[in-house]
Amino acid sequence: MREILFRAKRADNGRWIEGYYMYHLNRMPSPVGDGIKPEDEEHIILYDNFADWNMPREITYAPVYKTTVGQYIGMRDRTGKRIFEDDVVKIAVTHFEGYGTRCVTGAMKYDSAGNLGVVIEYIDNIPVWSDILYELNLSGDIEDYSFEVLGNIHDNPELLKRY
Repeated sequence: MREILFRAKRADNGRWIEGYYMYHLNRMPSPVGDGIKPEDEEHIILYDNFADWNMPREITYAPVYKTTVGQYIGMRDRTGKRIFEDDVVKIAVTHFEGYGTRCVTGAMKYDSAGNLGVVIEYIDNIPVWSDILYELNLSGDIEDYSFEVLGNIHDNPELLKRY
């Protein structure tokens, strides 16, 4: 079974937290002339809390910034670190468009259809200066890729020029 996990920055202290994402409306809007306002919305990460041996563990939650929520893609980099959406990764691609092995750097993203890809910023450390979004679709054999997480677009925007 695929592990469903999210990561986001906590709204109360700015630290990263991993767990299960939940979108919550604080009130039920009226169907007549009443819209949802930003203050009506909550974005929450649920997680297991610490407990002593044989004591019950509570599920707790923390409010998070909506813009930092990213899903775990189900893979780890070469050092064992989990890879999340919005992570900046360096990938050695063994069969890159018929050119042999190339090193690409970009941000992990899901498209509107739910397909995983990398928005490429650099190929072999040379910037891709096109205004056209150049993506690497991560389909096929995962053995064709070797990942290294460099950071993420929220904490390390200097790694990429588009963010």
